[in-house]
Amino acid sequence: MFEDEALPFAGTAWPATAHAPVNDLDARLDYLDSMNGTVLVFGGHLFQNYSMVDAEAASRRRHNGIVHLGHVDGSFAYVFKCKAMDAVAKGLHHLLRQPSHRLWFEKELWKTFSSLPGEGGVHVSIPLLVDHAHGFSATWNETRDRPQEGSAIFWKS
Repeated sequence: MFEDEALPFAGTAWPATAHAPVNDLDARLDYLDSMNGTVLVFGGHLFQNYSMVDAEAASRRRHNGIVHLGHVDGSFAYVFKCKAMDAVAKGLHHLLRQPSHRLWFEKELWKTFSSLPGEGGVHVSIPLLVDHAHGFSATWNETRDRPQEGSAIFWKS
């Protein structure tokens, strides 16, 4: 699931190539399996409740890795495992039937995530694979400057 303004980072290749050796989607999904996770975040900002030590350790791996997240506001792309799709679809259906002024989309989406099967929950890709298009935001109806965006290594931005 991609936000409408989501873009892969320049040089991202799925699977990895000699020119982009760490941007390997297959490796990320293998890590997600090994952690029994159900959702993988590809990009965003305002990540919460993750371990800086784990993030730095993951960044040093040859194919990098993933880190467990507690929440994120401003996510650009997700991958859901098949076993999570029923709960996600029901959560999104409920969400879309609500008056838009009464909810914050990601807060509601993360409520759905908390009910997903699997012990590992939601993880974030290290490095991030998806950026946010810069410039005019249809969401905010203005040009937004977010200096933390554009960094594939989110915990150092």
